[in-house]
Amino acid sequence: MKKAVALALAGLLALPFVAPATVNAADPVLEGPGVKSAVVFNNEHSNDAKITLGTKSYVKNGKVFVPVREIVEKFGLHIKYDAATHTAYIVGDENATVASAEKGEGMNLFGLDGKRLDTAVEINEESKSFVAAADLATALGRYYYEDTLSNSLYMFDEAAPMKDGEYVAVAVASRGWAPQVNLTVKDGKIESVVYNEYNAEGKDKKTDEAYNASWQAKYPEVVLAEKIDALQADLLEKQNAFNVDVATGATSTSATFKTLTKKAIAKAKAAHTSQAVGIDYRDGKYVVVGITDSRGWTPQLDMVVEGGKIVSAEYTAINDAGESKRLDGGGYVTNWKNKYPDVDPVAIIQEREAQLVKVQDPNMVDISTGATSWGQDLKLFAVGALNQAAKADIAVTGDSTIYVFHGAPTAASAYYVQLLAVEENGKIVDVDYVEYQTGADLAKPHNPAYLTNWANKMTDVLQGRSQLDIRQEMLDFFMENKSVEGIDTITGASNWRKGIVNLGQKALERIEK
Repeated sequence: MKKAVALALAGLLALPFVAPATVNAADPVLEGPGVKSAVVFNNEHSNDAKITLGTKSYVKNGKVFVPVREIVEKFGLHIKYDAATHTAYIVGDENATVASAEKGEGMNLFGLDGKRLDTAVEINEESKSFVAAADLATALGRYYYEDTLSNSLYMFDEAAPMKDGEYVAVAVASRGWAPQVNLTVKDGKIESVVYNEYNAEGKDKKTDEAYNASWQAKYPEVVLAEKIDALQADLLEKQNAFNVDVATGATSTSATFKTLTKKAIAKAKAAHTSQAVGIDYRDGKYVVVGITDSRGWTPQLDMVVEGGKIVSAEYTAINDAGESKRLDGGGYVTNWKNKYPDVDPVAIIQEREAQLVKVQDPNMVDISTGATSWGQDLKLFAVGALNQAAKADIAVTGDSTIYVFHGAPTAASAYYVQLLAVEENGKIVDVDYVEYQTGADLAKPHNPAYLTNWANKMTDVLQGRSQLDIRQEMLDFFMENKSVEGIDTITGASNWRKGIVNLGQKALERIEK
């Protein structure tokens, strides 16, 4: 192991408000959708000014809900409200004239493009309006990306650059067909885009004879393949998913195409902006172990990476008897189905695991369709393990298993902590420890800004020593003694010690029983 410098949603937290030098940011980022929330403008012309929201956001049904007015105003825009029809309009000019709307059952929200959003607007006890962050990004004409690792939300405008590469976005299957977009960026431009829908057998809708025969019988004037080709060509010409024209006769397909291309473009922009996105994965067999809950269930993700690609993933939870939750251990699935007969949690998590293999990015997995806590674990465990393993100076062979033990924050500055232990033949042969922070795309040990700030505050205590040396001494002690008893530290590194002791003990109990 080297002494390195290293990097950092589900729970969702945040930071302080700093007004940006300019509101027309190229890479605006929304940070910390949880107990607190923040907006960060990653604008090269404003010294990465950070904007923190004063209103708490929350997670519901797998979606982050954020305060509408506050975010709109932070973006330098305005809200016009018509009390008679209970309608809010997002406008660039507060004197803008808006079209009248009919009063509905709930609140109406119109975006910058003058179109009504098909989304639920929730009102809290303080009469503040909240909407899903992804929907608000659409209303603002921005590309939306959630980064679970750094607990951040990104809203990119058209000017934000894209990183070259291949990007995949998928949607939950409908009527047996799962939509998918494969988008390639070269020299910062969209070079190619392929849209299709696939069934469980892997057949694609564009070429499936039975499906197309049925389609033509219903819509003889519309050739689906031609409509899809037109959508793809339109995107390549305009380089803007928001401006793609709806294909006449294929409204639903057009909407799905635009939704998925926006996601793929957002990922390309996030990969250009964040050091946590688009990393190279380390090959190996992974076992990620979560925090045991009050009922004795320990969540676990088993994952295999080969050739830098995720080839399999399976999430479950294990009880004290060694029973798997997804295999109805303790009658969990039976009880679930008795309570929610229309929801099959195992089928849902299987689809999400399949999504993960397709998109190769835990952040791109859709968890809004039920069993959200399972989905949140899947995303957080996968993204954390992949990031830590990629950055850690460890030796992994074909006989190794990469265990990652996920822990709760040890300090206010930590979002969550992880201890990685490489196992071979029932023994821990290497170890690494990191802490992640909300809004930071590098874990504390790999974050130069964090380490410099800590060193400046602890000059008298450190006395010329490196924080990474201190971490390494604790990890070396653990490896030499195969015990957490006696691990010492100095003032200023006590929280790192706490994490190593807590998770190190779990690693010993799990691996070297």
